[in-house]
Amino acid sequence: MTTINQSTTLIFPLNQADGAWQPDVKNLLARDVYKSLGTFITQRVAEVPLVSDSYVDRRQHNAILVDGARGTGKSSVLVNLPKYLKDRHEGLMGDVHILNPVDPTLLEAHDDLFLNVVIAAVMSDKAVKGAMTNSDDRVRLHKQLQTLGHALESRHTQGEKKGLDKIRAFIGNQEIIEEVHKFFAEVLRVLKRKLLILPIDDVDTSINRAFENLEVVRRYLTSPFVLPIISGDIHLYQEVSWRDFHGRMLKDSKWRAAQAQQDADGLADEYLRKILPLQYRLRMPEVSHYLEMNEVVLGEGAEGDAMTLPVFHQWLETLLNDRTNGLENSRLSVPIPTVRALSQVVNRTQSLIPILRSLVNAYRLAPAALRHYMLMPKVSYEAIGRFARGYDISDSPGAGSVPQRRENDYSRFKDWQGDPGLAEAFERYDWRSWGSALCEHFRHDPQAGIAFLVLEAERQWRSPQQGGKNIFDTPLFQPLRHAERAFAHFSKGHSIQDWAVRLGDVAQKSWLAELPDATILPYPLAEVGASLSERDIQTALEIESRGFNGNWRLLFDLAVHRNFYSTNKLSALICIGRVFELVITSLQRDVTGRDIEDMLGRAPFYSLGQLASTKPITLVDTGTGEEPGENEDEDSSRDAVPAYADMLALEIAQWRSQYKVRDLRLSPWLVYNVMNKVFNQAEYFNPYGFVKDRNPFYEAAWVVRKAFNCIWAAFGSFEKGPVYGLPAIVANVNIGDGKDFTRSELFRQNITPFYGETTGASEFGRAVGAITYLMAFHPLKRWTDDLPSPHDIEWAPADKGDESAMTQAGRGAWLKSKLGSSRVTSATHKRLRRMGRAAAENLLQEYEASYGRRDLREQFNLAFTDKPADSR
Repeated sequence: MTTINQSTTLIFPLNQADGAWQPDVKNLLARDVYKSLGTFITQRVAEVPLVSDSYVDRRQHNAILVDGARGTGKSSVLVNLPKYLKDRHEGLMGDVHILNPVDPTLLEAHDDLFLNVVIAAVMSDKAVKGAMTNSDDRVRLHKQLQTLGHALESRHTQGEKKGLDKIRAFIGNQEIIEEVHKFFAEVLRVLKRKLLILPIDDVDTSINRAFENLEVVRRYLTSPFVLPIISGDIHLYQEVSWRDFHGRMLKDSKWRAAQAQQDADGLADEYLRKILPLQYRLRMPEVSHYLEMNEVVLGEGAEGDAMTLPVFHQWLETLLNDRTNGLENSRLSVPIPTVRALSQVVNRTQSLIPILRSLVNAYRLAPAALRHYMLMPKVSYEAIGRFARGYDISDSPGAGSVPQRRENDYSRFKDWQGDPGLAEAFERYDWRSWGSALCEHFRHDPQAGIAFLVLEAERQWRSPQQGGKNIFDTPLFQPLRHAERAFAHFSKGHSIQDWAVRLGDVAQKSWLAELPDATILPYPLAEVGASLSERDIQTALEIESRGFNGNWRLLFDLAVHRNFYSTNKLSALICIGRVFELVITSLQRDVTGRDIEDMLGRAPFYSLGQLASTKPITLVDTGTGEEPGENEDEDSSRDAVPAYADMLALEIAQWRSQYKVRDLRLSPWLVYNVMNKVFNQAEYFNPYGFVKDRNPFYEAAWVVRKAFNCIWAAFGSFEKGPVYGLPAIVANVNIGDGKDFTRSELFRQNITPFYGETTGASEFGRAVGAITYLMAFHPLKRWTDDLPSPHDIEWAPADKGDESAMTQAGRGAWLKSKLGSSRVTSATHKRLRRMGRAAAENLLQEYEASYGRRDLREQFNLAFTDKPADSR
């Protein structure tokens, strides 16, 4: 839990407006800055001379800089400084007078001296006006003001005078400095104070006058009776100063321009060191500093009526990131770059915060615990902590074998059930209201494009109107839409212009020329996929028509995209997009047979065929000279597709019900990261080019298996991490040929922490609701588990008179299903012997009747040498 110390609490009001003024000293966030200002002012009061003697002897550069970028709260510090001093340094208030902050932008276009604004600010101050009740005081002050005015007038007219008049004007110009000093001394005498504090708000705001304004500080505000406190960005001051020096140095000659740049940099550094001494510079804290302070609370500060800023920030972070572990740049920062941005977010959600605050306070939740229960409301936070500590210990040297260590780890997690009341409170919480409010807020923030896309996708996915719509029909998953006017104001720091080079051989130049210059997020290359010739397709369908496995035909159709034209004819590509769409859709909502048919009827998700839907694709010529024609096997087999689609949809519905997938709140940000990873890897496990030397039917269906396992491993790589008590160590290798996946590093590192019957990992994965666990039981996984690898299928397209390609492929698949190998080898007799004579003889007869080959008979006779098989 988070303990709130009432004596040090800082309060961030829920109805915080954009104004700088704060009602109470407890609302002042930059406490360390105020504390330093108090110290500086105390020192300066002690150093003020007792009499207003010669200015020349006592001039000093002692301006204080409150340094910070826009929106960090600098103006608030200046505005609320009197409130702080009165509360914490009450004794000082009798010695100092603090003017209202002076705004340099009040300088009119025809004015050329910021000093005019400063003097006007002094004379218009209410305290100064009120103090001039004594006629003598009023006369003396006005007399000094008149003297100063004459000196300023001489400065303005010195360019028009000649001879002695010009010399007198220059003398008057020198006298301005002395008269300004006397003016400040006279003001203090009237106020009966020792020091005049002059806050100047953002000297750099007026860019075209910034250097001239700094010059006023250097020349005229060095009196010991005045303390300038300037707010601004030192980096901008440096830029302004450097440019002025550089411009002057190159005004008459461009000679040695490079050296002039270096010299101007050095001059600017020393200039600022002089007028804004380093020891008097104070840096405003970044907003991240406040977001980590348990002393800052949202609310009124009472223990039962407050929520710390770190808890609020954790809430927002989890809404955006969900379970994503942050690896591979997957952490999405909350777009709150400044205190001003924070106040605006708080103001936008002020009606929702009290309900959240009640929930947090009811269960005394610290930030880490809050994230935990947002993701796993039924699992005890303490149980995950015990599991994590045990996992760390078991990885130490001498802790035993790996299987035994893991079994011990998961055994500690048996008592994982948490507080039922807490679980119910989180499950009933109104998540949609937060998503909608933040979505509308970030819609208008140029720096919040990523957050907006994620929240917009979340809003669409949770909408009752979503129904059976394509869940990827949202700009988070459609990079080409980022060029639309609705997204023009968002910062775009990523490019897909390399597509023009990488897809130059296959995509039309007219389409490539229309690609957006930049995108809000990085995206992988659009998938081209492996190509199939028309003969490959017909051969594949002949193989399928033998009816070895109806499910496999649906897998083939998921992978193969045929409904597009290349530049010369109807063609086919093997793509993973439909597999990805089916898996993600099934995690998000119920899937019907009609949904699957619709997926089959459109281009695969994120394929070049989908993104460039109206443009033909250039494929390498196969040299076959064949044109697409009608195929009776294809027509008859396609009639069965709806039945198999319905079958898969039914199994998905049963899976969603049995494993409570319907309770899952699928995160668009997590899905985006999985998508990025999977489609980047697809370039390697499903590369562009024609399928050669392998059976086209099984090659296409096998891609479905590889794609599913790649998606499965990707979910594991973004789920595994501290939120589940696991080390953030994952495998990022490519899936390769997809054989022996359960022995791969991907499976061991990314999946076994959530799925493994022997270690207890499955019970853990089920309890925490890990998607990696749910994927282990997905129907599509079971449908692909029985697929033979195309690497194991004999494939050599035969000449006329030889065994047909279709029969050869079918025989290999039959042998694979019966004997575990697609070929008859010298070791086949061992497998036959283990089957027993009767079963082996039945298998032999079926083989010879179907394929007319006698190569299996030799192995049978080796297995049962006492009695050769009956030759029929």
